[in-house]
Amino acid sequence: VGGPVMMGWETPLMRAHAEELLPAPGLRVLNVGFGLGIIDSFLQERKPALHVIVEAHPDVLAEMERRGWMAHPRVVVLRGRWQDVDLSEYQFDGIFFDTYEETYADLRQWHQQVPSLMAPRGTYSFFNGIA
Repeated sequence: VGGPVMMGWETPLMRAHAEELLPAPGLRVLNVGFGLGIIDSFLQERKPALHVIVEAHPDVLAEMERRGWMAHPRVVVLRGRWQDVDLSEYQFDGIFFDTYEETYADLRQWHQQVPSLMAPRGTYSFFNGIA
């Protein structure tokens, strides 16, 4: 606790993830864990039809609000941990998972949920401290 959530050196990696997750405009994407919003900015450049962001940390949510993410067209921000928000109404073409302070058991639980959220031929990727 208290360590860096995301570092600037991750920028090229986040760009590459965004390019793989959204190879064309008009797709639907989910990002679990906003952090500094680096990947979300790259995802927006790819013009998704729907961009869902799950974020639990109140300071990060306040910064997202300040930067206009809550009012961005085609962006839905779900406040809370992924374990506590309802994603059942969505199907995604791309899913990215990059949370903070999760355990291997949490990651395993998340991976069991991914197939029910993924559209046919969708792409999934993740990045975190235990990856």
